[in-house]
Amino acid sequence: MACALLVTVKFYEGRYHGHGDWPPAPARLFQALMAGAARGMELPIEVRDALEWLERLPPPVIAAPRDVPGQEYTNFVPNNDVDAALSKKEYTSDVEGAVASIRTRKTIRPVLFDDAVSILYCWFFDNDRVQAEMLCRLA
Repeated sequence: MACALLVTVKFYEGRYHGHGDWPPAPARLFQALMAGAARGMELPIEVRDALEWLERLPPPVIAAPRDVPGQEYTNFVPNNDVDAALSKKEYTSDVEGAVASIRTRKTIRPVLFDDAVSILYCWFFDNDRVQAEMLCRLA
């Protein structure tokens, strides 16, 4: 018997600032499920098995609200390398100077959409309800 696993994702503000295409790739949902289930470096065996099962399924069918490009803007943010900057002689005790020295330009163009409409990810599979039920508990 054919079955389906349907995961609904709700964004509460009708904005998506992620990098890449709209809607977000299923890999982002996979990462969120894994991050939610992990306890430090530990991932329970039944969770690992369910996630590996999901990886083997064909790509999901995705339904998402219609999107509109938002206004582009530029931020200047630290490049996550403050330790390297602080190790330089001129910044050893000047944290603000070290952070300023590693700022990088980040251009952001959010995707705007109706926040009343969820994104749907639907995987079709044959008869392995145990793994699908584990993923439902994770979600």
